[in-house]
Amino acid sequence: MAAECWNCPRGVRRSRILSGVTAFGVRPSTAAVSPVGRIAIPNISPRPNATLSASPDRIVVVTIALTNCLIQYFIASQVAMPDSLAPLSRSRSPVLPNQISNPPNGLTTTAAPKPYGVNPLVQVVENGSPVTKPDPTASSTANINVSKEKVTAATEPWLVNFPDQPSPKGKHAKNANYIKTTKYSLLTFLPLNLYNQFKRFYNLYFLVAAFSVFLPGGDTLSPISQVLPLVLVLIVNAIKEIIEDYLRWRADQAANNAPAIIVRNGKRISIRSKDVNTGDIVVVTKNKKFPVDAVLISSSYEDGSCFIQTAELDGETSLKRRGALQELAGMTSDEIVGRLGGFIESEQPNQRLDEFEGRLTLTHTPGGGTASTVYPLTLNQLMFRGATLRNTDYAYGIVIYAGRNTKIMKNFNQGKVKMSTLEKRMNHLIVAAFVFNLFLLVTSSIFSIFRGRFIYNKEQARIAAGLTQPMDYAIEWYLGPASTPGVYTSVKIITSFFAMYTYVIPISLFVSIEIVRLIQVTFMNWDGKMAGLQVDADGKEVLVPMKANNSNLNEDLAVVEYIFSDKTGTLTRNLMKLSNWYIGSTDYCEMNNPGCMGKVLNDSLLSNEDAKNIGLFARCVGLCNTVLPQRDDRTGETVYEAQSPDESALLQGLAGDDVILRSRTKQTVVLNILGKDEVYDHLALMDFTSDRKRMSVVVRSPKDGKLMLFCKGADNMLLARLSKDATVNPPAIIQQAEDALSHYSNSGLRTLVVGWKPLTEEEYSRFKHDFEAAEQALTDRTERIAAACDSIETDLIYLGCTAIEDRLQDQVSETLDYLLKCGIKVWLLTGDKQETAINIATSSKLIQADMILRTVSGANKRDVKYSLERIKADMANTPENRRNVLVVRGETLTTVFDGKLELDLLAIGQQCAAVVCARMAPLQKAMVVDLVRKKLKKITLAIGDGANDVSMIQAAHIGVGIMGKEGNQAVRAADYAFAEFRFLKRLIAVHGRYSYLRLTGIVYHSFYKNLAFIMIQWGFGFVSGWSAQIAMEQLFFTLFNVFYTSLYPIVSAVFERDVAEDKIGEYPQLMKEIRTGVFWNWWKACQTTCSALWHALVIFGSVYYVNSEGNLDHQGRTNGYWAQCYFLSTPLLLTVVWKSVTETKHFIVLTVFVIGASLALNTATMAIVSYFGYAQVGIFYLEHVLPAYYLCMLLVPAMAMLPDVGFKYLKRTYGASDADIISEEAVGGGGSIASSEMRELGVFDA
Repeated sequence: MAAECWNCPRGVRRSRILSGVTAFGVRPSTAAVSPVGRIAIPNISPRPNATLSASPDRIVVVTIALTNCLIQYFIASQVAMPDSLAPLSRSRSPVLPNQISNPPNGLTTTAAPKPYGVNPLVQVVENGSPVTKPDPTASSTANINVSKEKVTAATEPWLVNFPDQPSPKGKHAKNANYIKTTKYSLLTFLPLNLYNQFKRFYNLYFLVAAFSVFLPGGDTLSPISQVLPLVLVLIVNAIKEIIEDYLRWRADQAANNAPAIIVRNGKRISIRSKDVNTGDIVVVTKNKKFPVDAVLISSSYEDGSCFIQTAELDGETSLKRRGALQELAGMTSDEIVGRLGGFIESEQPNQRLDEFEGRLTLTHTPGGGTASTVYPLTLNQLMFRGATLRNTDYAYGIVIYAGRNTKIMKNFNQGKVKMSTLEKRMNHLIVAAFVFNLFLLVTSSIFSIFRGRFIYNKEQARIAAGLTQPMDYAIEWYLGPASTPGVYTSVKIITSFFAMYTYVIPISLFVSIEIVRLIQVTFMNWDGKMAGLQVDADGKEVLVPMKANNSNLNEDLAVVEYIFSDKTGTLTRNLMKLSNWYIGSTDYCEMNNPGCMGKVLNDSLLSNEDAKNIGLFARCVGLCNTVLPQRDDRTGETVYEAQSPDESALLQGLAGDDVILRSRTKQTVVLNILGKDEVYDHLALMDFTSDRKRMSVVVRSPKDGKLMLFCKGADNMLLARLSKDATVNPPAIIQQAEDALSHYSNSGLRTLVVGWKPLTEEEYSRFKHDFEAAEQALTDRTERIAAACDSIETDLIYLGCTAIEDRLQDQVSETLDYLLKCGIKVWLLTGDKQETAINIATSSKLIQADMILRTVSGANKRDVKYSLERIKADMANTPENRRNVLVVRGETLTTVFDGKLELDLLAIGQQCAAVVCARMAPLQKAMVVDLVRKKLKKITLAIGDGANDVSMIQAAHIGVGIMGKEGNQAVRAADYAFAEFRFLKRLIAVHGRYSYLRLTGIVYHSFYKNLAFIMIQWGFGFVSGWSAQIAMEQLFFTLFNVFYTSLYPIVSAVFERDVAEDKIGEYPQLMKEIRTGVFWNWWKACQTTCSALWHALVIFGSVYYVNSEGNLDHQGRTNGYWAQCYFLSTPLLLTVVWKSVTETKHFIVLTVFVIGASLALNTATMAIVSYFGYAQVGIFYLEHVLPAYYLCMLLVPAMAMLPDVGFKYLKRTYGASDADIISEEAVGGGGSIASSEMRELGVFDA
């Protein structure tokens, strides 16, 4: 990246001065110090092989460099600069502290921020005294070789100056901390909502159809008939959006107008939260929430520490400790804090909650403190917006991120929209409907045009022959005089039919599906059988209901084929309890004999060496953690606030052995051993990460002042870092430890290895220098810190191992057994040891007695490929009654993906009933899920409880989060969330199956009724001269889709069920048959189409016959157009309702009510239309006195439904589905041949 200067005009990207200088043979060298404000001025010196000729480009370069220095001079001299030359800030233009013309007494002013790419001289404290030396964190531009195109804002530091300075008018920025989670405003709602709705193709299609009634020939239908259905669809969606956005707006208003306390000019003032700005110093009191992201300055504790609870961000109820910089911890008054000045450089605002990199530079401090001192900032100093201050009276913080730049807002997103497989299949039906619509449009238009041409030619022939007598063929006088159908006439004809045939696509279907899905997820959230117990922030057990974050995937739950599950906290309780200490070569079983290690530790007869090892082991476990001991006011007992339940379990186990962690501050740790307090100086912490899989601390012993490094972590990490010296780590002892680890893992226990090493002062000094330099780095900080830690975590001395029990949750084995019997393949993805993973898989019945374990191994690509080929050959010779389980380790998976062997692995995994992957990194979990989803095109579900499972959950088609102790990152990323793994069975089997049954039913029924409706209209063309005249009354044409036939399918889709809930859990084959297409298949689509065509044919043919010239009313008149309209509409509605009833398997009072309401509404509409003259006056009375009308109402629907009823009887008798048979048995039926056969086979003998 080309070097850049901080001091450029606002709004203009910093000029790449130094990169230009280097390009023309001039390079920056050692920086000189200006006597004014200590500005770093680069010395321009030629390259050894360069000549200083006064070329124009060289003069330009030198001029630019001198201009840069001049700008810095003006800044340091406190000259009032134009606003356009103010230094650049990401949030707003900051004012440098040293620009204040008259600083208060006691303030020490220093230079402005250093130019990017120049090594300035700064003062750092070494051995208690300030020393001037080059800034170690600055990068030399001579080594930077990145093109300008690659320089982006994301790589630039985020700069915040404090305190926040007012504008020239003396005002501070408003709404800097304003948050907005709403989608719309009053002005943008209508256009944005309409735009979003018309991005859906079918809405756009219906919009074109609605406008077609205003085109020539489109007046066949009234505008209301076309516009009203679309308007209703748009209004329903808009109301839903308004309600959701209003709730978001209310939450925003409450947050933005909440009071916040800041310090300005040494005094506390209360302002609205939305007006807090970056650079302000905010004060938060006990049990209050932080309104911004802030860097901790100090607190009510002497060491500057405080405790926060981040349940609103990550769901973790345990307290987290934050620590202020040691140099600032004593600034605990408003006046002192208000006199701080400087700037903070940090990473750009981002979503990461688990890491933070920055550095703070103090340019003036109260009392004339050290100037220009740079301090590293880490996550330990960052307070999140939404975090609650606990067990601390107050805390001061410098606002670094505000408003939409805060962590919680960066993590706020609407989420990507997932489309279910049913929607994709429904799109196929829509395409088929469009094709059929085109067929109807083309045929009708051709018939109409050619019939008009035929009539015109006949008439012209008669005129030419001089014939005046009536023609011998029918001419409909109401169609107007015959004429040659030209282009205009043809367009009118096409427009008329287009407007009419849009009803092939059921416009109500899309709204109906949205309504049904919303009701379904509401029922899921209300389902008491999906609620589990959890401990809240106050330590009380509360019943937590299921949470559905996404309603688009309800039906896909029933067709899941692959489930990917985490282990800890997902299958297990995540309630850790110490099981064993293994020290040296001795096993101390704390589970069966609590306190046994403490008894040995207290044994005076113990040899010095054994006592030393046990003591070091206890001290390592007690010191190497980040646990905060707290006293419970209710019980008086010590409570360990730990971010990891493992650490809490270890310390509780130590307490039982009379080794108690008393207190922890940033500088000291107090450990009580056998009743005596030992105060250790806490010098360094190398925290646990998912990549390192270990943590270490450096402490100074209170006895002899010697330095010690204690380390604990995963066995594969720690054993590899042990000293190879046999006198230090005897091979026999290490082998016994490995055997013990294997034994614990096979028992399903979680294991850690513990080690230590003494440090010399020189070793620690080198590490401290590298570690602090890494902490101050603004780029690659994580990698540099890891490298510094690696350099000292070597040659460790083995102390022992720990084993922790994490029991399975209730009904895990039953749930997994049911899922496997449903034909679902389960993959266990865990970071634990392979032995532990296999043991948990066995105890949970993921691995069963009839299964054969196949383990993939190999240190390189060749070995792994050979292993895969061997497994494939062995599986080919395996008997069909034996199932396979594939076992893979994370290291092997790395080789698989690097060696392009993932398809070979997938081919084997596809043939296995289960797969166990151990020692998995979070990214590897996501890669495995993504591999199965994309390559096999299967419906995948991932379930986990922690932040390390988020990538896996997001990669799967359906994500499920477990509300556990690992926070709610997984819950927020998931589509569905609940408290216990056992609820997954009910989610898939009950809610998923019912949703699939209901939504497929509403889709088929919607296409059926529209097809039957429009085919009657198409048939009417044969008797109406293809005039595009509608066959039924206008209002019926409009309300048929929107009201008459849409309410019942919605009610049915909400409450429909084919078998009882308990039967689904009892018979896994009910889930298997879904994937075979029992509810959705092309045969059923063809059957639905044929049924619609038959119903249309019977209804139209019968009504046409009844209304022919041979049938007269009681006054001797034939029925006219209006009578025919009602004769068609009522039998059609009755037939559609009858069809709905035959397809319904579960009736409630509401379904009967909706049926009656639909028929009553139709009758009332007919009467109103007739009464007010919108149809022929008196037609309602006339048709209701005709015997033929009642005959049609009875016989026509019966004739239409006869094949449906007969086919349904034959199907249930000779080809009944599993659901049909089980439902018959449940009600004591069993009349089908299939059920009789299954009874004979003993299927129902359970």
